[in-house]
Amino acid sequence: MNAPIIDLGTEGTQSQVGERAFRLGLMRRAGLPVPDGFIITAAAVQDWARNDLSGSPLGNALAAAVERLEVRLSQKFAGGHAPFLLAVRQSPVASSFGLHPTILNVGTATDALPGLAAVYGSTGAWWIRCGFLQDFASLALGAEPELFESARRGLEESHTRFHERLAALYGEALAGAGIVVPESGLEQLETAIGCLCRPRYGPPAGQAILVQVMAQEIGGPRPGVGTLRTRKRSDGSRNWLAAFRSGWSPERGFSGDSGPCSRTTADVRGVWPDLGDAVQRAEDTLRQALEISFIVGFDGMQIVGADPLRLEPKGEAAITKEFVDRSVISKEEAVAVIDPVLVERMLHARVDPAVRAKVICSGVAAAPGAAAGELVFSAAAAERLANRGGHPVLARTETNPADVGAMHFAEAVVTSRGGMTSHAAVVTRALGRPCVAGIADLTIDAGGRRLRFPGGPWYEEGTLVTVDGSSGRLLAGTVRVLPPEFDGPMAAIVDWADEFRRMGVRANADTTGDARLALEFRADGIGLCRTEHMFFEKGRIAAMREMILAGTEEERRIALRKLLPMQLRDLRELFVVMRGKPVVIRLLDPPLHEFLPRGEREMLELAERMHVPVDQVMTRAKSLEEFNPMLGNRGCRVGIAFPEIYEMQARAILQAAIEAGRETGEPAQPEIMVPLVSAHREMEILKRVIDHVAAEVENEFGEPVAYRVGAMIETPRAALRSDAISRSADFLSYGTNDLTQMAFGLSRDDAGRFMPQYLRQEVYAADPFTTIDQEGVGELIEWSVRRSRKVRSGIALGLCGEHGADPDSLAFCEMLGIDYVSCSPFRLPVARLADAQAAIARRNRRPAHD
Repeated sequence: MNAPIIDLGTEGTQSQVGERAFRLGLMRRAGLPVPDGFIITAAAVQDWARNDLSGSPLGNALAAAVERLEVRLSQKFAGGHAPFLLAVRQSPVASSFGLHPTILNVGTATDALPGLAAVYGSTGAWWIRCGFLQDFASLALGAEPELFESARRGLEESHTRFHERLAALYGEALAGAGIVVPESGLEQLETAIGCLCRPRYGPPAGQAILVQVMAQEIGGPRPGVGTLRTRKRSDGSRNWLAAFRSGWSPERGFSGDSGPCSRTTADVRGVWPDLGDAVQRAEDTLRQALEISFIVGFDGMQIVGADPLRLEPKGEAAITKEFVDRSVISKEEAVAVIDPVLVERMLHARVDPAVRAKVICSGVAAAPGAAAGELVFSAAAAERLANRGGHPVLARTETNPADVGAMHFAEAVVTSRGGMTSHAAVVTRALGRPCVAGIADLTIDAGGRRLRFPGGPWYEEGTLVTVDGSSGRLLAGTVRVLPPEFDGPMAAIVDWADEFRRMGVRANADTTGDARLALEFRADGIGLCRTEHMFFEKGRIAAMREMILAGTEEERRIALRKLLPMQLRDLRELFVVMRGKPVVIRLLDPPLHEFLPRGEREMLELAERMHVPVDQVMTRAKSLEEFNPMLGNRGCRVGIAFPEIYEMQARAILQAAIEAGRETGEPAQPEIMVPLVSAHREMEILKRVIDHVAAEVENEFGEPVAYRVGAMIETPRAALRSDAISRSADFLSYGTNDLTQMAFGLSRDDAGRFMPQYLRQEVYAADPFTTIDQEGVGELIEWSVRRSRKVRSGIALGLCGEHGADPDSLAFCEMLGIDYVSCSPFRLPVARLADAQAAIARRNRRPAHD
């Protein structure tokens, strides 16, 4: 439809008529009491802003639209015995904030006053004229507010003909200022529309103009204006509240009530008898909870606005499910409209928004949720406090794999370094604990067991604090925390999502506890099991250190024989819990220095265990130090240099798979992932090592074991050479955390220090550690997908970075045809919903998110 003006209630898209007019048009077509009118389309508004309309086709179309309105109403605009007036409003095409003025009572010319007086009485007619002069002159003609204040000064409201006299004073003041108010109704209308097309009230692009018949709050048994919320924000129930201002007096205009007041449903039914039916029809028409603006007067009740009501997550889920239960919308539509952010909010505890708390400092909201407890500054202190029944909040400059045990004891974690994909962030999200990271300028004095933010006091160990991981704040004292609410309607909607998603959704899980939680959240399998986390537990780290510090291959193999049963037991339990679902197990990945003893005491303990001089331990440890460990001897490089390590892990995986299959009766599905591959020869060599071990295990146990070997693509070179790597790989998994680090040359632990400035200045469109950078990192992944599938069309492709639950990243994965994503267990419901939305959007060829 290309007409510049569209009658309200006829067909018209939101991009043509704007959100406000589109909603009111739907309600009018549904038979709800919405005043008649027409819309100047967004395209016509731009023409209006550019051109003089005198005698133009658009100007003629405006006159024709008014004539059609006169025919439908059997009344005249701005004249006759019962004239109608018009309200002119902006109708933005997309939701926007800012100034959206309304010019009311357009058409209140001198010739219209006798007809208005016949309907509303003399006082009502002059009251309308006063309001019109003030609003029209201010908004459309640029009159200053002081002009009207000066004109009114000294005039008492008790004056016998107050509004008539006030209108005369306004007219004199405007004339004195050289401001001429047109007396032609059509000229007033053109001026009002032209005013709202000016950049002063927002750019003309993206704006339509809604012109409606004025609904007057005059006349009738109980005139007034009001707003009504159709639902209770917190839970979506029909506990309506309205604000209604009444008090029209034929002699004095509005008086009596000082302003809006809250009323119950029963009170509002006094002015809107068919309230319940109208509200349900309005909600069903627009398919959402609403805040309805209405006017009650001579013409009864009229709806003049209906805006979406922002509900709490629980309320949003409740009304969406109700609409499905009543067949207002389909399950697919319900899945498509729920914001995944709401799901994440419901999965975690949150600080009571009604409580005011002192903010100690703010940082990166690294892991959502909220928890209160006592500050501790070491792993040992966290464990001691937890064992006494306390609630430790672990504060560290940064965390590393050695802290994982302590992080299980902590209620929450705070770090001065790091960001969304720092070690602390990744682990706490997996554990479901809140975390605030990257708090610039926060001083954490671990030795003195205290912390301080510049300008504030020292907070000693044992001080009560609250961590709000959802907003990135550290709060003083114990603040009231509301429990998670993920159940009922929201859980049902996320379950419906599984009917529409294409990609699999797996969990990052290192323990049986993680695996059980993943199954509770309906994971399709495990997409990343980090075997190194199994070696940091007590009784294991010493054996791991013996292996690393061994001087010969034979000494390493002796230490590895101690580690084998530990790894075997953990993996067998993991396969048993997953009962035949696929489990991707990443071979040893971190730099070896992360396992080494820290401090003289640990060095001495290890030397005694190994029966060697402490100097020998210290010398060997010193020899393993690297200038840049994250780019040093880690990942598959360790496997190439010390193949016996990967041999032990492969044996543990494959033997555990056989034993678990025998126990459950369901064959395990191990998928062995080689980390940090950058050259196809690395993959060839290590695939041969794993296959050799598999042959030995099958021979020993007398039965075959089904397994797959794949590569973790986390270096730019691996992405570019995926075709060669794919010749030796059964699957590829994109480790987007490291791939982003290497593609940008950024440290994920340090980027938080400058990322806010980069985002504020739009250097990056989004934090690349939160949302995949499609222009750079995404292009590497797209290249890899295309090249690898050219070599092996059936190769399985996954993504196991923290991007695995980000809606925009999932939409990108859906576009590329990625087979599955993997994320922290607590983010699985978010990923399942976002995954389904991406699939629905792709099918319907529309953006996944507004």
